[in-house]
Amino acid sequence: MNKVLAAQYALGIVAMVVFAYISSYYPQYNTEMIIAYFVLMMVMMFALTGKQAGQLMRDMQEIQAAEVVYKVKRETSAKLKEKDYAKLKEEMAGQWKSMLVGFAPLIALLLVFYVPQLRDMFFSIGGMFTEDKQLANFISFLILYGIFYMVSMPLSLINMRRQAKQGTLNVANEYVVTEKGILVDNRLPIKFPVPGKVEVNNKRRFVEVHTTQQTMGMKVKTKVRLYTPEPTKLARIIREYSEKASQRDEG
Repeated sequence: MNKVLAAQYALGIVAMVVFAYISSYYPQYNTEMIIAYFVLMMVMMFALTGKQAGQLMRDMQEIQAAEVVYKVKRETSAKLKEKDYAKLKEEMAGQWKSMLVGFAPLIALLLVFYVPQLRDMFFSIGGMFTEDKQLANFISFLILYGIFYMVSMPLSLINMRRQAKQGTLNVANEYVVTEKGILVDNRLPIKFPVPGKVEVNNKRRFVEVHTTQQTMGMKVKTKVRLYTPEPTKLARIIREYSEKASQRDEG
């Protein structure tokens, strides 16, 4: 298990106990606790992936500083995607379903809080162990958060492993190609030479660049789709500058 996932598991276990304690003894601080948890999670993730984030920033700056050789604006990309909507929707359906499955435990947790019958059933469990009301609530909350954690974490891990194996499709809204690489949506840099295939679909007006992305410490195969009125021209430019970069690296 990589260090990012291990840290996430450890934080989840600690948070589960803290959530249960505060929900039982200091319920007035629930909102502040949730905000603090997410802030801590973001800080921890940034610290653990800081090296990767730093490399992405350096790649972005290098690509942006180079001469632009091709560019597609958001409006042009949107028009081409609209014409391809039926097939694109079908391709993205699997990823959307995976995202919805990931939200299922959270929906179930909310149902327990907001459906009286389910809430009463869960909060009666603690009373089976003690007559102390606050302690009983703590036990009930611990069981509730524990079930949520034991269901949500494996689902999240399975989903990430499936993505790592099968790959994901990332459709650009806008992009720019420079002599140094491709910058997608001003956030995702693909530095030359591209690490995978460059595929052309003239009929549907796009080029797909095969690459990899780091997600929670895992390498995920990604196809970055670039809609363009000139697929053959764009693919030629990408291959040309990618080959030049490869020759420089070898030299």
